[in-house]
Amino acid sequence: MKLFKQILLTISLCFLFFIITDASVCASVKINRTNKTMYIDNTYILKVTGTKQYILWKSSDKKIASVTKKGKVTAKRAGTCTITATVGSGMDNKKLSCVINVKSKLSCNDTIIKCYKDEYESVRIETKNLSKYENLVIEEENNKIAYAEWDYNSDYFDMIIIPKKLGITRIKVSRVNNIETFSGSENDFITFLIICYPDRSGWLGIPNLKYYNLYLTSNSSLVYEHIGISGTSLNGFVDVTVFELNPDTDIKEDDGTYISNGLQYKIINDEDFYFSTKGLEDIIFCNLLENP
Repeated sequence: MKLFKQILLTISLCFLFFIITDASVCASVKINRTNKTMYIDNTYILKVTGTKQYILWKSSDKKIASVTKKGKVTAKRAGTCTITATVGSGMDNKKLSCVINVKSKLSCNDTIIKCYKDEYESVRIETKNLSKYENLVIEEENNKIAYAEWDYNSDYFDMIIIPKKLGITRIKVSRVNNIETFSGSENDFITFLIICYPDRSGWLGIPNLKYYNLYLTSNSSLVYEHIGISGTSLNGFVDVTVFELNPDTDIKEDDGTYISNGLQYKIINDEDFYFSTKGLEDIIFCNLLENP
């Protein structure tokens, strides 16, 4: 009986030793980074220490960042994903992870900029550190509507946008090297949609609609002409969108305004229409970014 107790005690001590040892080994298994900010096209090698077991690497979104079987991460496009390293197999495996935040080499908080008459807007552009051979240049689509220049009193890449007249235009900022633009991948340039308004009232009257390719017909329909350019057979095309306005059937708000297909408008003196700039942006202007 005494011998049996000694054997049982020895087995228990051995079992406890293996549990403590295994826990100690698991605690020592670590990944070199749990959070990493990268720029598009950059690479970084994640490493797991404290183990000689097989490691399986996996990305939660390969379109944002991919990872090889040796832990080499390649940033592909702006966004956030998680790289997971699974150490070992079966129920005893251990998972380690690193959150990858991929940034474009050029980025900005907002690419739709609203400008108002006699006011300028300042836009801060974030960029990966430029080499001595690199610079940022501004290209204006129509400087008669708005032009831009750098704020040389700033320690950052702050672009000042000066509106000239009502309308819509684009301003492009590109990375250049020795006065020649880069290949043109998505991280080499950023395009801003500039909307110049007459004031901050938030409403556009009938006389100003034409500056935004908008027209009110005699039967109170709002017509939007989207003028675009095709890169192949067509030199240009006009895509027409029509909004049928009917105060008798459209939703009437408590403030006396009307809602038609998400577009808010109001009528002054039973004939003078005013349209909410926010509604126009949501329905129409943002399409210019999707269909440049």
